[in-house]
Amino acid sequence: MTKHFWVYRRICGSKWRISAAGRQVRYAWGPAATRAGGSKPVAAARLPAAEMLVRLGDLCAGLLRISLSGCCYQLQTWRNLIITNLSVCLIFTFLSWARPLACVAQQAFQADGILDQYNNSVLTRSYHFTAIIKNNQWLIRTIPDKKSPVAFYEDSYDGKYVYSYFQLSDAPTKHVVNSSSGDVEANDIPNNKSDYVVATWLAYGSGYYFNKIKGNKVKPFFDWAEPNPSELNTQIKVDIKRFDRAPFLPSYIYSKDLNRRYSVLQFTNFQTFLLPKEFVIDCFNPYSEKTTNSPFFSYHGHLSGVALIHAELSDQDFKPHLDGRTYTEDRRFPNRESERAELTYLNKSNQWLETNNPQLVALYRQQRFLQPPDSELRQPNRLKVLIFLAFPTIAFFFFAFVQRKKLKKI
Repeated sequence: MTKHFWVYRRICGSKWRISAAGRQVRYAWGPAATRAGGSKPVAAARLPAAEMLVRLGDLCAGLLRISLSGCCYQLQTWRNLIITNLSVCLIFTFLSWARPLACVAQQAFQADGILDQYNNSVLTRSYHFTAIIKNNQWLIRTIPDKKSPVAFYEDSYDGKYVYSYFQLSDAPTKHVVNSSSGDVEANDIPNNKSDYVVATWLAYGSGYYFNKIKGNKVKPFFDWAEPNPSELNTQIKVDIKRFDRAPFLPSYIYSKDLNRRYSVLQFTNFQTFLLPKEFVIDCFNPYSEKTTNSPFFSYHGHLSGVALIHAELSDQDFKPHLDGRTYTEDRRFPNRESERAELTYLNKSNQWLETNNPQLVALYRQQRFLQPPDSELRQPNRLKVLIFLAFPTIAFFFFAFVQRKKLKKI
């Protein structure tokens, strides 16, 4: 700064202190007073006008501060509003993320009841069921109430594989090597042959499975007609509704393609759970879309009791117990080339064999060698087959034509 711009001087024998923005200063704006050609007394006479300008500047500065403070308050209000909205969004996001975990964190419980089977609205058989549910694991024991070739069924999921097992009622004859039968596969829905357990599974053990479903396509737990649809990863479209309380079980499922429907008729509260008390699966005519007619086949379930399980349950508790003479169909090997192939053997143990069992691995390799995959079967060459079939026919007609020409010449 030069002395021509900011000047510190004495006027009328005293130091002028002009207030500016609330503080005392000793500076006067020299060029504003002297460039007009006036002398020092004239400059001193013009200082009141300068002081008015300074006060006007102070007023503008005050108004500016008020405006800025108002803007800051408004910004603060918007910031608080944004923070509040973000907090609400985060809470809802956490709740939606934690909802699937609520089923995982549930305490184990046991449900008992009766399952009635109807054919064309006529009661044909009744079963007693016991379902043990812990997080994503389940085991359902189904016992026929009348004389039956099967003493009981056990279907389960240990968190990795699905098991299906039944025990014969009578002791097998000497020509029969097995007294029970079992299936095991890498899946998380009941085996398609176990139609008697689907209703009970939907009512009490399917919450964890449906927590993983994002759209309206599910595995074919309704399809009981095809040989093994559950191993082919086919999916069906369904309309589905679920309860809004743990364990978030389905209350309504309908498949238009199969024309089958699951519905909960009554429900009950138990501890923190909302469980079906009465449920039904109706199978209507698959070649029609009508559901007003009586179903040709149905399962009707009634809950008779439910209790918490306080004992510790291991993975072994969710595997059916074998009798040592179990004919087994094993579909746990994902590297098999043929979808129709399955490992079959007689399990003489009381436990299910692990996939790394040496005898099981050797048997799997042997069956793969004896049953080559579909990709190794050579397909016949259609052109060669056509030529092979057409050549005798052409030769025959050519020979007949030549003979006819010879006969005409004679």
